[in-house]
Amino acid sequence: MEIKFGICEKVWYFNTAECKVASDEVKRVQVMPTGISKSADGENVLDGYVVLYETLNGPVLTEQECFASEEECRKRYREFFAE
Repeated sequence: MEIKFGICEKVWYFNTAECKVASDEVKRVQVMPTGISKSADGENVLDGYVVLYETLNGPVLTEQECFASEEECRKRYREFFAE
């Protein structure tokens, strides 16, 4: 399991409500399973998960929404909107 950002780390994201790039600090990290199935032996098996980052000022962001720098965030969304 990979957790990209730790508590108190700064992350950048696209704030859709304000249509601008914003930054905040990670207050809490939560790993949520997206699927659990049974193996042939009857044991629970994790099929998938999502990492959520709760920030100090409220937004809860998925790992795909968080970036290590403002430039990285802007580059990703420029590419996305150019598609």
